[in-house]
Amino acid sequence: MDLRRVQLLFMAVGSTVSVSYNILFSDTSLSSMLVVLGIGICIIGLPHGAIDGYLAQRAGFSKDIKSFFLFNILYISISGLVVGAWFFVPDITFVFFLIITAWHFGADGAAQTPFERCLFGLLVLTLPSLFHPELTTTLFELLEVGNASIFAEWMQLLAPAAFIAFMASLFWRRGNGKRSIFCPLVALSLVAFSYALPPLLFFFIYFCFLHSPNHFKRVLLEVPNRDFRGFFYTTALYTVLAIFFACVGYFMLIPFVVFNQAVVLVIFVGLAALTVPHMILVDGFWRTHVDRANLLTKRK
Repeated sequence: MDLRRVQLLFMAVGSTVSVSYNILFSDTSLSSMLVVLGIGICIIGLPHGAIDGYLAQRAGFSKDIKSFFLFNILYISISGLVVGAWFFVPDITFVFFLIITAWHFGADGAAQTPFERCLFGLLVLTLPSLFHPELTTTLFELLEVGNASIFAEWMQLLAPAAFIAFMASLFWRRGNGKRSIFCPLVALSLVAFSYALPPLLFFFIYFCFLHSPNHFKRVLLEVPNRDFRGFFYTTALYTVLAIFFACVGYFMLIPFVVFNQAVVLVIFVGLAALTVPHMILVDGFWRTHVDRANLLTKRK
């Protein structure tokens, strides 16, 4: 599936869900939306991060038992540090998470420059605050963010600027004869879906039908046919392990907080904990491995 098809999938699913929600399910409770989001992330979202086990093997981190355990211990340790930081210094960790997530999500915009990449990621993160500031503030409060309303207000101000700047960069590039595989309709769709859907459903549509398929697409291009079975089993194993740790986290939290907050914390703090080592591996070691392999291929 190439990027154009991923973009079409995102726009089709997003349009269907937006229409269905506003006609049939507009009174859906927060608990129900959290269940939908949780199931979607387990089935579609987590596997895109669980690819890390295979990528680590290809990059040379799991070539024997010793390096295999070392990689997993380091990965889990980094995740654990993020979780600990979130509960001890939530506001600082939240800002750090927003910054790295904007960069990470920015790859979905097929950006040609780091500035464009930051703009697209920022657009994804800030749009819900523009149209649903109260719901966004409530979500931040459930995440134990101390200055939730201030964060929501700043995002509300940043969203229009990010959209205008990103669209201007696209049209400037096209006006100068530079081709792009990114469809401007995707950016417009992000605006439409963030307006039509509450923040959790908007994130569900984006994360499960644009971000995750796009990451799968990029990785699958680098998987040799002979490795597909190993790729599948490794990804399935790490997905099951991630779900297991999420369940452990939920049962540790539920004696102290209500259901909605426990699920929100597990989903978003869990994603933050996985995103940091995921980016170190994917944007660092794996990208270096791929670039080196491509260089060797050209030399041959």
